[in-house]
Amino acid sequence: MGNNRRSPSASHSAIVCSRSPVRGVRYRLNNQSVVSNHQLLVRHLSTVNCQLSTVNCQLSTQNFSLTQNSKLKTQNSRTTIDYQSISPSSLARTFV
Repeated sequence: MGNNRRSPSASHSAIVCSRSPVRGVRYRLNNQSVVSNHQLLVRHLSTVNCQLSTVNCQLSTQNFSLTQNSKLKTQNSRTTIDYQSISPSSLARTFV
Protein backbone atom coordinates (compact mmCIF):
# COMPACT_ATOMS: atom_id res chain seq x y z
CA MET A 1 0.00 0.00 0.00
CA GLY A 2 1.93 2.96 1.25
CA ASN A 3 5.57 3.60 1.81
CA ASN A 4 6.50 2.16 5.23
CA ARG A 5 9.92 3.82 5.47
CA ARG A 6 10.48 5.24 8.95
CA SER A 7 12.49 8.32 9.63
CA PRO A 8 15.69 7.65 11.56
CA SER A 9 15.46 8.18 15.31
CA ALA A 10 17.72 10.54 17.20
CA SER A 11 19.88 7.66 18.41
CA HIS A 12 20.68 6.60 14.84
CA SER A 13 21.17 10.01 13.31
CA ALA A 14 24.54 11.65 13.21
CA ILE A 15 23.84 15.33 12.69
CA VAL A 16 27.13 17.16 12.57
CA CYS A 17 27.37 20.93 12.64
CA SER A 18 30.20 22.01 10.39
CA ARG A 19 30.71 25.18 12.44
CA SER A 20 30.30 24.93 16.16
CA PRO A 21 30.46 27.73 18.74
CA VAL A 22 33.37 26.03 20.50
CA ARG A 23 36.30 25.97 18.10
CA GLY A 24 37.46 22.50 17.17
CA VAL A 25 34.47 20.68 18.69
CA ARG A 26 31.94 18.93 16.48
CA TYR A 27 28.53 18.26 17.96
CA ARG A 28 27.16 14.83 17.14
CA LEU A 29 23.61 14.04 18.05
CA ASN A 30 23.49 10.56 19.56
CA ASN A 31 22.73 9.05 22.95
CA GLN A 32 26.30 9.11 24.26
CA SER A 33 27.24 12.68 23.49
CA VAL A 34 24.05 14.70 23.98
CA VAL A 35 24.78 15.32 27.66
CA SER A 36 28.41 16.30 27.16
CA ASN A 37 27.49 18.52 24.20
CA HIS A 38 24.83 20.17 26.33
CA GLN A 39 27.35 20.83 29.10
CA LEU A 40 29.83 22.28 26.59
CA LEU A 41 27.16 24.53 25.15
CA VAL A 42 26.03 25.71 28.59
CA ARG A 43 29.62 26.54 29.56
CA HIS A 44 30.27 28.28 26.25
CA LEU A 45 27.04 30.27 26.41
CA SER A 46 27.66 31.36 29.99
CA THR A 47 31.13 32.55 28.94
CA VAL A 48 29.68 34.44 25.98
CA ASN A 49 26.97 35.89 28.23
CA CYS A 50 29.61 37.13 30.66
CA GLN A 51 31.63 38.67 27.82
CA LEU A 52 28.52 40.37 26.45
CA SER A 53 27.69 41.75 29.89
CA THR A 54 31.19 43.20 30.14
CA VAL A 55 30.96 44.78 26.68
CA ASN A 56 27.50 46.12 27.52
CA CYS A 57 28.86 47.73 30.67
CA GLN A 58 31.75 49.29 28.72
CA LEU A 59 29.37 50.61 26.07
CA SER A 60 27.09 52.09 28.73
CA THR A 61 30.07 53.84 30.31
CA GLN A 62 31.22 55.20 26.94
CA ASN A 63 27.68 56.28 26.11
CA PHE A 64 27.46 58.15 29.41
CA SER A 65 30.83 59.82 28.73
CA LEU A 66 29.76 60.81 25.22
CA THR A 67 26.48 62.21 26.54
CA GLN A 68 28.30 64.26 29.16
CA ASN A 69 30.80 65.43 26.55
CA SER A 70 27.97 66.42 24.23
CA LYS A 71 26.29 68.41 27.01
CA LEU A 72 29.54 70.21 27.76
CA LYS A 73 30.04 71.03 24.09
CA THR A 74 26.50 72.39 23.90
CA GLN A 75 27.06 74.56 26.97
CA ASN A 76 30.40 75.68 25.61
CA SER A 77 28.93 76.63 22.24
CA ARG A 78 26.26 78.72 23.96
CA THR A 79 28.86 80.70 25.89
CA THR A 80 31.27 81.17 22.99
CA ILE A 81 31.84 84.79 22.04
CA ASP A 82 32.63 85.70 18.48
CA TYR A 83 35.41 88.21 19.15
CA GLN A 84 35.69 89.20 15.50
CA SER A 85 32.14 90.57 15.56
CA ILE A 86 32.95 92.94 18.42
CA SER A 87 33.82 96.41 17.24
CA PRO A 88 35.49 99.13 19.34
CA SER A 89 32.34 101.24 19.14
CA SER A 90 30.14 98.45 20.50
CA LEU A 91 32.60 97.95 23.35
CA ALA A 92 32.52 101.65 24.08
CA ARG A 93 28.71 101.58 24.24
CA THR A 94 28.81 98.54 26.51
CA PHE A 95 31.07 100.05 29.14
CA VAL A 96 29.80 103.65 29.06
